[in-house]
Amino acid sequence: MRTFRKSVVRKTKRLFDHPGTSKKRTDDFIDMSQIQQLIEMGISEDVAKIALRRNDFNVEKALEYIFSHDNIVESEDEGVAPELPPRRDFNADTLGDIEPKDYTREIVPYHQIPHVEETAEEDLIEDNREAYVHEPELSYSRFDLSELTAKQTVRSLDPPILLPSHAAIDIAPLLTILHAIPQARDALLADAKDTYEFDPSWRTGTSSKKTSLVEETQKLLAFLDGSTGRGFNTISNLVRCIPSSIASQLSGSSRSSDDSTAVGAFLEQLILRHECAADTFKMVATDGEESEPMYNILLVTREPSDTCETISDGLDVLLWSGLRDGSASPDEVTYLKEIPPVISITCRRDDAQSGSGLAVMPKFYPHRYSEANLEQVKAVHTRATNAKKESQGLFQKRFEMSNFQGVSVTKLLEVAVGHFDDETREGVVELRRLQEQYLDAREEIGVRIDKLEEEMDDVTVPPFGPDYNLMGAIISPTEFYYNHHGQWLHVAYLDEAPVSVDSLYTVRPTTVEEVCEHAARGSDQFDAQEVTLLYATSDNSDMPHEELPASLKAFLQEDRELFEALLREEEVAEAAEAAATEDLIELDAEGSDEQDEAGPQDVAVEVVPVQEPLQATEAKGADGSEALEQPQR
Repeated sequence: MRTFRKSVVRKTKRLFDHPGTSKKRTDDFIDMSQIQQLIEMGISEDVAKIALRRNDFNVEKALEYIFSHDNIVESEDEGVAPELPPRRDFNADTLGDIEPKDYTREIVPYHQIPHVEETAEEDLIEDNREAYVHEPELSYSRFDLSELTAKQTVRSLDPPILLPSHAAIDIAPLLTILHAIPQARDALLADAKDTYEFDPSWRTGTSSKKTSLVEETQKLLAFLDGSTGRGFNTISNLVRCIPSSIASQLSGSSRSSDDSTAVGAFLEQLILRHECAADTFKMVATDGEESEPMYNILLVTREPSDTCETISDGLDVLLWSGLRDGSASPDEVTYLKEIPPVISITCRRDDAQSGSGLAVMPKFYPHRYSEANLEQVKAVHTRATNAKKESQGLFQKRFEMSNFQGVSVTKLLEVAVGHFDDETREGVVELRRLQEQYLDAREEIGVRIDKLEEEMDDVTVPPFGPDYNLMGAIISPTEFYYNHHGQWLHVAYLDEAPVSVDSLYTVRPTTVEEVCEHAARGSDQFDAQEVTLLYATSDNSDMPHEELPASLKAFLQEDRELFEALLREEEVAEAAEAAATEDLIELDAEGSDEQDEAGPQDVAVEVVPVQEPLQATEAKGADGSEALEQPQR
């Protein structure tokens, strides 16, 4: 049975693959039907192969290439593997000077890609990917937060933050973003328990009581409301509730697999245990016969091209590639049957680069992929398919006009006209008239082909349905953005042993333009970092949060009371320490004054009496007095 996880998600594995990585691979990849089509036009097989390779296996471009070159000779470096996109030099002054290569001009549908043996270069690329799939381990994600005093965890002016864990990458940023989306927060807090047992060690992430994934999620979301007074919390208790079946996905160790994303795996397991939130997060994809739920859209991308520039373009290719290339009938189209108010999209590049590659837009229109929009989509792609067929016919006609028994007609006319000395002779005039007619006809065909190519490329479907706003972006396990009550915030975790809130993370205001640019560019610290985007309906922009359930309020109240008690204890201890220090300073000052009054002549007499009080002081110190720390004089 075909599943949409294979047909919709895994299909993206090679949607954006460049056709050639070596000469052997290139020769194997060329479709013989393309070569045969050129041979039938009087072109030799060798020339056809060279022209196809040099023009991304596009027959139309190959023909134009042949027309514009009199002698096509394969150069010594012909067929050498195209360079991968250059790595960014993060020490350089400018990161935007790198001109992206066009790897996706001709997108090959997955089902049309012939099986080829992987070359050594492909193995090397895959090895590089494997080397990057493991996420950076954060030292403080394993740090015992109980070593911090309560005063060091007091909430600052910034909103509360969840600290990440190397065992559940992306989950702390995900929950922080979802809490800022009213519909997501309220859905996950629905059906709260009647009571939540409080454990004092919960605040340090060392609770010995194992609860459930839903319960710990609800506690953390409630904590993010900020009523406890603490500036941050750990997700360590939540990590203990993660099912073993998704442990490798959440830790990042299986990130190289086609359809594995930490966000998708977590949301799926959470919704399976909390079905009342399904309507808020679950999508359903179908082809009209089979359906499958989806909790996260995985889009594998590379550099943008002329026909694939934005995330929406990439999704068009993912869902409608059969319509684009004519390999599928209008009845064989995958579309979204159910569209929730909150949607997550994970963009993963397969060239060891970070970010989405494609442009990220602040607005998204998922209903363009719904059944109600199918007829419009089919019409657009049918027009493009018909334009492609007509264009191929015109190319054939222009080729036939341009060649006579393998010789260029243009050159024949030029030679014929130049053969006559007297340009006024009737034959010469007629030849020139024929030459002008021929050139005009070729130009008309060229203009028509250009218009048809515009129709072929113009498969843009206008916005359809309600608009969704970008609400968050996870750049890497150590960096994310989210929209907090209309203000965009950038959060960066600091990988160092914490001594206060300021040494754990930084929070700064930013703009949605920076979010979109950074999401497309990717992490500046780590390679091969996928980006997860979260969109929600525009209603969430001004929708107030619902009040917390009474049971969660009671749980947070206990947490706050414990936190305030710890703060008072620390204040008392600090006051006592300050008083003791002040007493020591006064005693030391008094001793210095007595020594100054005695003068030098009394020093010998005073030596013995001074030892007796010191002995008495030591005895008193044995009883527990703080005088034990009094310095000797």
